[in-house]
Amino acid sequence: MKNTKKGFTLIEIMIATAIIGILAAIAVPVYTGYTVKAKMSKLQVPMEAVSGYLDSLIAEGKNIKTDVTKIPATISKPFSGTGLTIKDDSNKYTVAITMNTKNTYTIVGTISDYTGSLTLKWDGTNLTKTKSGDKFSWVK
Repeated sequence: MKNTKKGFTLIEIMIATAIIGILAAIAVPVYTGYTVKAKMSKLQVPMEAVSGYLDSLIAEGKNIKTDVTKIPATISKPFSGTGLTIKDDSNKYTVAITMNTKNTYTIVGTISDYTGSLTLKWDGTNLTKTKSGDKFSWVK
């Protein structure tokens, strides 16, 4: 009578575990990067809209430090708020606008469950974008 063995050997199980471990080591950082980009893109839309609004006021010759006290609701949708701070419905995402001088401003977006922030700053000649925290590039 022939005795056949059923099941996996220890080597086969170790190889399968190693392959799963390698795939997980690659997939987890990639997934984390995508979630950071998704969170940052949710901030990018209202920041770009507010920046465009402020740039249009500068182009009209207005002094944004004194003429702007509130961002119109149509500009910041789906965000809302009073004054120069706007938030989304869940209060996780906040965009704060600071008027520095006559025609310069800083826009800072923050996420309550993330340690980084995204900053959009106009210095009168250049629009600079920086991000603290994990690596993220923002191309307009």
